[in-house]
Amino acid sequence: MGTGPVPPGLLVTPALLSRYNVPSLFLGQFEPRPFSIQISTAGALGVMAFTWQWVGDTNWSAPIVSDAGSSWSYTLDDTFADLTFAAHVYTLNAVYTIDRNGVVTGGAEVTAARFDLRQNACSAVTTEAMQLMRDAIHPPLQSWGDDATTHAAAWVYEVLKRGRGLAPVEAAPGDANVFTAADEAKKFFASIGEKGKPDSMVDTSTTVDGPLIPVYPYGDHPRGW
Repeated sequence: MGTGPVPPGLLVTPALLSRYNVPSLFLGQFEPRPFSIQISTAGALGVMAFTWQWVGDTNWSAPIVSDAGSSWSYTLDDTFADLTFAAHVYTLNAVYTIDRNGVVTGGAEVTAARFDLRQNACSAVTTEAMQLMRDAIHPPLQSWGDDATTHAAAWVYEVLKRGRGLAPVEAAPGDANVFTAADEAKKFFASIGEKGKPDSMVDTSTTVDGPLIPVYPYGDHPRGW
């Protein structure tokens, strides 16, 4: 069972995704790995260019030319890092290495901030799921069942899958199952919002049924007309 509170916690965390049917091999491509950058063209910002590679690789990327200014920021999407270059006369072949946490070795003129798309997706899905459940849930959640975690993971899988670019249906027929599971997840959380929270879910409501009426009112069909 998941524990909270949610928000600011997450219905599913990056560490739990592989336990809830998101393949580890797929998730591995989002791992913030250490990488290095090398100055390929020396000079000040506007002239300086750099290349990059994963630590342990032998091939460098194509050069990336800087922009002029008092500093220059560049998002290196492939490495999940926001790089900032201070005004400086950069030396040819100087190497800066950035670890998993964004710590840079090689010089103080380069700084980095790492981001995790898995974390971003888990946060986005949690926010949207809480919105769908808003009529039955009083946040923050204190605990919830594996059903909610499984559906949240399926939804995260879809978000990450779409962000990486989709293969043609003929090349990846299994992708349809990912989208179907995500649709079912959205229906699951929407149903809670319409009908009330399940027994496995504990929020901070002052009543058993939650903040609002747990189900839509209904009545018998008219008779004898």
